[in-house]
Amino acid sequence: MTFPEHYSLTLPDLPERRWIIAAAVLIVVVLLVTVAYIVTRHTQNEVAATVEARINAGIRASEQVAREKFLVTNDELRFFSNIEELAALKRAEDAGGNDPETGDSAAKLRERYESLLVSFMLSKPRILQMRVILNNERADEWIRAERASDRVLVAPEEARQSKADRYYVKALRDMPPGEIYWTQIDLNVESGQIESPIRPVIRGSRVLGDAEGRVWGFLVINYDANVILSEITSAFPGRGRIYTFRADGYYIQHPDPAQAFAFQLSPDNALKHPDEFAYEPAPWVDAPSLLLATNLLTGEESIAVISSRERFSQYALSERGGFAIHIPKAEFDKQVSRIALPTILLFAFGDILLGIVLTWFYLRVIQQRAISQVFGLNSQWSAAQSDAALSLLMSRAPISIAMLDRNYRHLAVSQHWCSEFNIPAERLIGRDHRELFPQMRRPIQQLVDRAIDGSEQHGQYRYVDKEGETIEVNLRVAPWLAPDESVAGVVIIAY
Repeated sequence: MTFPEHYSLTLPDLPERRWIIAAAVLIVVVLLVTVAYIVTRHTQNEVAATVEARINAGIRASEQVAREKFLVTNDELRFFSNIEELAALKRAEDAGGNDPETGDSAAKLRERYESLLVSFMLSKPRILQMRVILNNERADEWIRAERASDRVLVAPEEARQSKADRYYVKALRDMPPGEIYWTQIDLNVESGQIESPIRPVIRGSRVLGDAEGRVWGFLVINYDANVILSEITSAFPGRGRIYTFRADGYYIQHPDPAQAFAFQLSPDNALKHPDEFAYEPAPWVDAPSLLLATNLLTGEESIAVISSRERFSQYALSERGGFAIHIPKAEFDKQVSRIALPTILLFAFGDILLGIVLTWFYLRVIQQRAISQVFGLNSQWSAAQSDAALSLLMSRAPISIAMLDRNYRHLAVSQHWCSEFNIPAERLIGRDHRELFPQMRRPIQQLVDRAIDGSEQHGQYRYVDKEGETIEVNLRVAPWLAPDESVAGVVIIAY
């Protein structure tokens, strides 16, 4: 049956459509925001755990190197302070020229001891100076060997200095014989002036005593602190900003070179680590040692891990300070976004698609109800007009769709349905679906039987067409309602 092109069908106004579309949009947005939040938090936790593991691996490696160096240098301090030539030299000097026990002259004993220092320093490039300082009022250098480029020289008496004003000598005076003391890292000072070019050093010292337990001097070894600092730097190549600070908080490494050793070079502009950063625990359970750091001067946020001061002080015998590795929060968030964004976009696509499908389904339910009202309840329409309107509506549908009653008879079909199955509409209307499509009898009947009970069904079937090709068809079967709200039949969508 065909109809004139000017024939039109006007359904009742459906205000519910606007509410359904608005509700669908709201559900889609809420789901998308919720999933984006969950995915982002999960990704943050994973990235934080990875960052923490990498930084802690570098910290452990750096601490292990520092630990080994401190343990070795402690042994060196004990060895050179207990060596017999040094004790004999002190006895010879006190006796006025010769050792009362061995008879060796002070000059010979000094030469032997200084020769040992030179030989040892030549084999240990990390040692810059080895000195014996007397515990007298001036704290005079009694023996001094120092590195000059690739050579080691023994300073003559006129080149030796008084160290009474140096903080480490003042600290050593109050310690008992045999005590080991480590200074913090600072720049080497000679004759009251910072050495140029600057040279970071850390000094290991041991208090020297005689047989009666009196302190007579101090063995002081200057070590090149760049050896320790370079180990820290090399452990974190390109992984963040390094802030190395002393126990008093002053910086010896900083992204701004002007802050490194500023407490000596420019005291008025020197920053302390606690004055620059405030820390609070990070929220990621899989990264318990990560901290959220806020720069108190610029407001910049970063992710940080601080080295263990406790472990460090165990082998340095006192607190030396620590170091912190910072990753800018912006870089951390960028890494999180790079990982989380594909997942969020994928879900967004599925979320929007689901919203469209649900909206379409509920709009179809409303439309079915409106059609039922038009064709069953509106007395202004005749049966013939209702059939014509229904046929026109279905035939213009842009999908493969067929409307069946409870007895499987076709009431209306779309042109796409006819094209899909290569059967003209006039052969379908009023005919039993099972007769026309025997190959679909079982799957269709099962889906229709369930749909007539009131629930939407999904399924698929395969068949072989005339050319011998296997065709797979997905089916969606939904009930449509009569004016009394009972199931009057089903609508089948094939795709």
